[in-house]
Amino acid sequence: VPASVAGLCLPEGAKLRQPYRTDPPPVPEYCIPVLSDASGGRFFLHTLIVWEELTEQQLADLDRTVFQLPGPPSAHGPILGPRAMVLVSPLMLPAARQALVQLYRLSFASSECPWERVVHALLGVPVPPLGGLSVRHTIGDEELAFWRPPANRRAAPDNLEIPLKLLLKALPRDQLLIAFRCMLAGRAVVLVCSSVLALTHAAEALVALQYPFDFPGVYAPVLPSPPSAGAL
Repeated sequence: VPASVAGLCLPEGAKLRQPYRTDPPPVPEYCIPVLSDASGGRFFLHTLIVWEELTEQQLADLDRTVFQLPGPPSAHGPILGPRAMVLVSPLMLPAARQALVQLYRLSFASSECPWERVVHALLGVPVPPLGGLSVRHTIGDEELAFWRPPANRRAAPDNLEIPLKLLLKALPRDQLLIAFRCMLAGRAVVLVCSSVLALTHAAEALVALQYPFDFPGVYAPVLPSPPSAGAL
């Protein structure tokens, strides 16, 4: 696994949180950064980010000159840090989100089956053929379906892998045509969005619309620094 995975799986950085005691716990976040090389190869980093309480040792090592409390200490709860669970795949997998959620739940459950064996079984799931039958795999109490559409149907409205409607709603028709022409001409396209997950979906939709042509350029829909921006 390339070393740059660590910098991409937390797009907003390793920030700490200390919510008020009356606040609900932070909701887990999900994003799909992408690693690419000069030859056009891609690895999708399906990432589930959860917030966990720091241990006493982690608190002792914490630089207090960097982290400042936003209010009176008595009103705040424990200090939380992000933990990222990453599933690296050369394919975008819609079922990866449910798989990571189930793996995280099983890490706290008492089971006769070791957690490592569950992970190993997931990594052994065969790649479904393009346009063929789906491959089903059970993790915990949830059955996951892995399916790949035909190559000429990746940009179809019924394809769950790429929510094309998201791109059509976000970009006006004239801007979508400009981005399409720039990609055909090999020029750079930069996307800016407040949602990290939407960036990857929008970038993948633009690439899928190029069919039967391919986009051989450098592909980085999620950059590891705010504001969330992507480049094609």
